[in-house]
Amino acid sequence: MHLATLGHPIIGDDLYHPNPVEVALRLHASNLKIPKPDGEYLMVQAPLPFHFPTILK
Repeated sequence: MHLATLGHPIIGDDLYHPNPVEVALRLHASNLKIPKPDGEYLMVQAPLPFHFPTILK
């Protein structure tokens, strides 16, 4: 909803995208920094899904 309000709906979001052209939601976080209760951070990295590069072109 927030990205759609800014004029940048998520590709594949059939609820907030006015003309969805994709079947699957296209949202990905490549790097996450998650705070832990002990004050440290858990760092998580994930490569782009295999089908994202062709969609982004």
